[in-house]
Formats: sequence, structure tokens, C-alpha cells
Amino acid sequence: EIASCLVGSEMCIRDRSSADFFEPGSQNAQIHGITVQPNYVAIAGVYGSNVDFGAGGIGASNGDDGYIAVFDGALNVKWARQAGGPGTIYGTGTHVTNAGVSWAVGQFGTSVDFGSGVQATNGGQDVWFGSYDATGGLRWGHTWGSTSNETEAHLLGDDQGNTYVVGRFSTGFAIGGSAPLTPEGGQDVYVAAFDDGGNLRWLTSYGCLLYTSDAADERSSV
Repeated sequence: EIASCLVGSEMCIRDRSSADFFEPGSQNAQIHGITVQPNYVAIAGVYGSNVDFGAGGIGASNGDDGYIAVFDGALNVKWARQAGGPGTIYGTGTHVTNAGVSWAVGQFGTSVDFGSGVQATNGGQDVWFGSYDATGGLRWGHTWGSTSNETEAHLLGDDQGNTYVVGRFSTGFAIGGSAPLTPEGGQDVYVAAFDDGGNLRWLTSYGCLLYTSDAADERSSV
């Protein structure tokens, strides 16, 4: 069951199951991220050969693909978009404002297209991150990563369009023209902050010489 409810919202979906979002015939569809607002609900995840949110299917291109889907407060689908490509691609986090502007973050291996054209990985598992307008049009998109895996990407945001991506990394990487991060050792945690236009505001990390637990697991308390 979905266990997410925004206090003060006009709708609580704590007791709803994934069947409330996926139509019959959807293959191996999973929800990995969800955001609830009074007028909108956004979900992100992964699916197999097909998924239907109530407005027709968005078929998989090759293997398991990621998605973002946005619903109104009565769980009627507004739009859905695929993050497709070879191998397995995940949607791992999402955010939506009261105006219906949304964001999704996820992971990919070989390459991904989430509306911005095909983006190739730098090696291992990289991160895709996109923002969409109220009709599902892509506003902007980014990918980043290193020759190793960048995993456990999760997303926080506010109603002014400021967003924060939190995840793990073990090899140095940069976003755009930023200075590259250098891990202390093992798997460290990074935080990347963006403004509403998709511009990187800052990028930082923390860790130690041994394994660092994922700060994203504490995101509900941030």
C-alpha cells in the first residue's frame, strides 16, 4: 500500500494501493516516489512492457523503463511521461507544486530519454533529473554521473520551485560546470540544489573513510 499523506491536504492517500494508479494490463509497475499536494499527486517508478495510468499505455522501449505520472486530487491522470532506453531505468523520486509543475529524478545505465533526447551514461548507474510543466512538457533536464554508480537518488522541493537531489556516490563527478566532488572513501552522500530554472545553485557532499549511510533515508524528517 502507499504510505504517504501530506498533513493539511484535501486528500490523503495513506490507505490507497497501487491499483488506484495503474490500469489492468500494466506490467510489473512499481511506485518508488510519491508527492501529495491538495490539487495534485505525482508518482515516479519503474514498469515492464507496458503501463497505463488511465489515458492509454506508454510502452517500454527496451527492458524496464522509468516514468513520472501526475494526477489531480481525485486521482484522475493528467499526464504521464516515460524515461526510456536500454536496460533498466528507474524513477526514484518526484515533486509537484500546487500549480502542477513537477520534477522527477531517477537512475539509468546505458542511456535514457526522458523528453530531452538520448543521454548517455558516463559509466555505471547515472542520474537523470527533469522538470515538467502542468501539461507534461519538459521544461529542462540534466544527467550526471561518474565511471562508478550514483545511486539512491531522492528529491525534495518547495512551492517556489527550489529542488534538492540527495544520493550516494563513490567516484568523483561534477554537474554542469561545477567543481567535481571528491569522495572521502566508500560511498559518500551528495546534495545538489537547483533553482526553478534548473540552474545548479550549489553541490556539496559529506562522508568518511568507511561506508556512509544514505541521508536520503532521513528525507522524511528534513
